[in-house]
Amino acid sequence: MERVMLIWRAIQYSTGDTNRDSSMAAWVSLALRGRGVPVTELNEDDELPRGSVYVSMARGRSTLERLADRERCGALVVNSTAAVRLCADREQLERRLREAGIDVPGTYQGSGPCWLKRNDAPGDVVFARDAQELEQQQQLYRERGISAWTVSPHVEGRQVKFYGVAGTDFFRTYGADAPALRAQAEHAARVAGLTVYGGDAIVRADGTVCLVDLNDWPSFSPCVVEAADVIAQRVIDMSSER
Repeated sequence: MERVMLIWRAIQYSTGDTNRDSSMAAWVSLALRGRGVPVTELNEDDELPRGSVYVSMARGRSTLERLADRERCGALVVNSTAAVRLCADREQLERRLREAGIDVPGTYQGSGPCWLKRNDAPGDVVFARDAQELEQQQQLYRERGISAWTVSPHVEGRQVKFYGVAGTDFFRTYGADAPALRAQAEHAARVAGLTVYGGDAIVRADGTVCLVDLNDWPSFSPCVVEAADVIAQRVIDMSSER
């Protein structure tokens, strides 16, 4: 197989522990090399070499634009730039998921607890107990220069974290038993165009599942070694299928 360009995520785009993102990239690189695949590791702000396969955790606008140019020339990019951009636009993502019949939180009606989510970048998710506290949090966003956000009603239930790799049998959940989650999460990944994905769901008291977050390239921190191995093989398979 041809050389893989593996792009590490810049620190400012990591939503949690940056060491976890670095660990994910390192394990994927190791798994690819273990299969005899040559790998060039890059940071987001590095010059982007010409190649035909990119494994990218990047989220920066300029990097995504350069990768999109490579895609137009026939390169494989995992995850695709369109999927990464969609995941960064929470409002559009939730609309697309809702239209596909996936259970998502919906629109905040102006009372009760809710979640304020920055709409132009990952991270920056804030809980508000009521509309008054929501206004206070929105003002803090404005003071930071953030003008794009969405507000989602709080969904009562038990939180479940999930991780998956599309086109494989790999799917893991942590936090609660959620037999109905897998089909919904896999459907959401297909709608978003994600190969490597994860997110959060809420299992309500009646057993129904609400998908509250969907991410490109999560850290896979509870299962990073196993996930990296599956991802490496999936990249090889996708490359051969082109």
